[in-house]
Amino acid sequence: MVYVEGDDDVAFWEWMFEKLSTISIEIQPVGGKPEVKKYADKIANGELNAIVAMDTDFSILGRLPEHSNILLTYGYSIENTIISSSSVRIALKNIARLSSKSIPIEVCNQWIEGLHTSTDTLVLYDMVNYLDASGVCVVGDNCSRFLKSKTSVEICDNKILDFIRKLGLILDEERKSVLEEQLRNLGRTLRDFIRGHFLFSAAHCFISNYIKTHKSPVSLSREALYSNLLLSFQQIFDNKHPHYNYYESIINKIQT
Repeated sequence: MVYVEGDDDVAFWEWMFEKLSTISIEIQPVGGKPEVKKYADKIANGELNAIVAMDTDFSILGRLPEHSNILLTYGYSIENTIISSSSVRIALKNIARLSSKSIPIEVCNQWIEGLHTSTDTLVLYDMVNYLDASGVCVVGDNCSRFLKSKTSVEICDNKILDFIRKLGLILDEERKSVLEEQLRNLGRTLRDFIRGHFLFSAAHCFISNYIKTHKSPVSLSREALYSNLLLSFQQIFDNKHPHYNYYESIINKIQT
């Protein structure tokens, strides 16, 4: 039995096991991180013989229960693995029924690079908020409040700076260096820890805007986009993918 947080996790982890393992599994969503953490604690304490697959989020900066049957996402969440310039391009092509030539990969690269560059500092403050248990909403689940305008797909650096000034969180250069060094030691970067829902909302905005600009407006539900992005990711997930070796390694270490 593999316990996961929610319904969105089922298809991702089921496919990962099919791709990277011969283990026969059944996946059960349990209703969120606090609930799945209870199963992880029981596995770590030897009280339960099962598997847990859950989001890493910022727990990687603290202490996590260590066990080969407790699987963590590479980055903050599933979205950090499935959303890339390549998967967004494929999803965009499929949803809009556009030719590959009409969607240059450079456009998708530029969008996602600009998103991460503009939000790196925001992610740092999100980490500080987590470590200090300040209880402030930093990144949130939606990118819209940080966009340059209602019709833009670009993050406004000034809006982020103004927002950070009002947070009341303290991040000096010394602590910033410590956090960045900690991530480097873990083999990660800040862009691996932008919240998944925020990243997803930015991808939704980019894809919807591109379709509207190059074809016609489209009603794109969250469920439809998630399914398309997951299928697009599955097309490109091989040993050249930057997260492939990580997932192959953690799944192969499972004790059955």
